[in-house]
Amino acid sequence: MSYFGNHAQNSHLVGAPIYIADASSPPEVEILQGNDDGNGNGNVRTEKRILWTEEEDIRLMSAWIEHSTDSTCGADKGGGQYWGEVVESYNKTTPPLKKRNLKQCKDRCHKINRWTDLFECAYVKAHRVFTSGYSNQMWIDAAHKFYVDDNKEAKLGPFVLMEVWKIY
Repeated sequence: MSYFGNHAQNSHLVGAPIYIADASSPPEVEILQGNDDGNGNGNVRTEKRILWTEEEDIRLMSAWIEHSTDSTCGADKGGGQYWGEVVESYNKTTPPLKKRNLKQCKDRCHKINRWTDLFECAYVKAHRVFTSGYSNQMWIDAAHKFYVDDNKEAKLGPFVLMEVWKIY
């Protein structure tokens, strides 16, 4: 498909054609700004997307919890200052070429919170359904099944953030 072959219905109003991707086009990937690694050797991060590891998720959520429960800092922070401190804490223990920016950390926290909240609901459901004779591990196993079954439409797949869920 051409960049200029198909116009949106009202493209004549703004004068700029838009590109409409067909099903065979690869999905667009966010391009990250190249950042010097801070060592003065000119290494620049060139990856289009760096996947989050379980260890990074744990460190990010630990920083989020630390700053959301720190009573010495007070509750008068704005969102930008709060998230800036979370990102700073996270990046202190991150290799230079894997550091994340505020938007990336905030977006990941929101996703993790959503997934762990859904798993917590599944865990509570397991407690209600299987009230006696179950060990904690049996409730967790049942919660995994409920999580998958209850979220089939969302296509979330199995819950893989157990270590993050445990630190909540």
